[in-house]
Amino acid sequence: METYATLPPGLPGQTLACLVIDENRVVIKPSLNQMEAFVVDPTLTEDPKRVAADHRVREAFEVRQRVQRLLSGNKAKRDNVPAYSRYLTQGMVKGETHVTPPQSLVFTSKLRVYQASADAGAQTYLHVPPGVKGVHDDGETQYLARLAVRNEHPETGDSPMAVVVDHGRSIDWGGQAFHDLNLLGVPMSAAVAIAADGRDPATKIAKKLAEEVPALVGLVSFDARQVSAKSGSVLTITTLRRAVVGSLAGRKVFALGNKTYTDDIPEHDQNDIPLVWRQVFVRLQPHLNHSTAVGLPVVLTAIGIGVYEARNSGTLDSFMRSLDTILWDKSTEEGAQRWAGIAGKLTETGNFSSAGGVKDLGHRTLVALTDHTSDDYKRIRGLMPHPSEEASV
Repeated sequence: METYATLPPGLPGQTLACLVIDENRVVIKPSLNQMEAFVVDPTLTEDPKRVAADHRVREAFEVRQRVQRLLSGNKAKRDNVPAYSRYLTQGMVKGETHVTPPQSLVFTSKLRVYQASADAGAQTYLHVPPGVKGVHDDGETQYLARLAVRNEHPETGDSPMAVVVDHGRSIDWGGQAFHDLNLLGVPMSAAVAIAADGRDPATKIAKKLAEEVPALVGLVSFDARQVSAKSGSVLTITTLRRAVVGSLAGRKVFALGNKTYTDDIPEHDQNDIPLVWRQVFVRLQPHLNHSTAVGLPVVLTAIGIGVYEARNSGTLDSFMRSLDTILWDKSTEEGAQRWAGIAGKLTETGNFSSAGGVKDLGHRTLVALTDHTSDDYKRIRGLMPHPSEEASV
C-alpha cells in the first residue's frame, strides 16, 4: 500500500474510498452507477453472441460459471429478481424500512490500494483500472434487482451500497467462497422468518390473531417448523399465516406457499378478515388440541379458502355453521379412518398421520369441508362410513 499526501493525479478508472481488511480484501460503498464500471452485467454473460464478441464479457462468463448460479439454469434465482426488485422499490423509492446485505465481488487481478498521508486524513482508496472487471460470488441477485429498480427510478442509481471486494484471488478461490457463503450458513426457518416480519400484510394479520384472539393465545408456535404433542402449541405461525392467505387469495394459496403476499388488501378486507377468523376460532376452540384435525396445516388452509369462497358467494354464515357439524377427532380408530385419505393417511399401526403437503392434500380437504354433494363431506360429518368400515361390515 502506497502513501500519498494526495491521490496520484489523473488515475484512470474508478478510485473509491475503502476500508482495508487485509492485503486481499477491502470494503467499499459505491453507487450502482459507479459499480457498473467494474462489473459486467450478468445477463450479458449468458448471451452467446455477446460472449463471442467481447473478451471482457467472455472472461466474466468464464469466472461466473465457477462462482455463481447461472440465470439460465436456475428458475428460482430468475424468479427472485422481480421479488427483490419490489422489495427494493418499497424501501428505496417509497421509504419503507429495508435492509440489504453486502454484495461480494471477486477480482482475479490484484488491485492497488492507496493511502493518503496522516495530514490528509490517512484515508485508504481502492483503484480499479479501466477494463478490469469483478464477478459476484455473493449478492448477484441483489445487483440484478438494483438494475431493474434503476430502470424505473433512475435516481436510485446514485444510492451507496456496501460491497466486499476480494482481489488477487484465483477462480478456484472464488468458487470455494461461493460454496462457503451459500451453504455454510444456517438457513432461517419459515416460522422464524414470519415471526420477524413486520411488513407482509398477511403476516401482520396472522400475528395479530395469534397474540389477541383468546382461543389462540399460547397455542401458536412462533419458531417451530412443526408442533409436537409434547409442546404446548397446537399450530405454527406458518400454518396460521397460510390460512390467512387462503382467506385473502382463495386457491391461489396453493401456489403462493410462504412467499410474501404482494397483492393490495382492500381496507374492508383488512377489517373484516380478522373478525371472521375470530369467529372461526371461537367455534373451533373446543377442538384446538392435538387429538383433532383442526390444527393441521392442510385443514386450516382449506378453512381459509372456504372463508374466501363463502364471502364471495354470500354464504359465509352457512359455511361457518357447517364447521359445527364436522367430527374433528382423529385420535381414535374411527376418527383416524374418517380423516385418512382426506387430510392424511393411516400408518401401519392404524394411527392417523398428517404426512403429505398442503398442495397435495388441499383440494380434497377443501372438497370435504365445502362440497355437500361429496362423499368426503358426508364422511367427516359421520353421515357415511369410511370405505374400510364398509368393508368390515
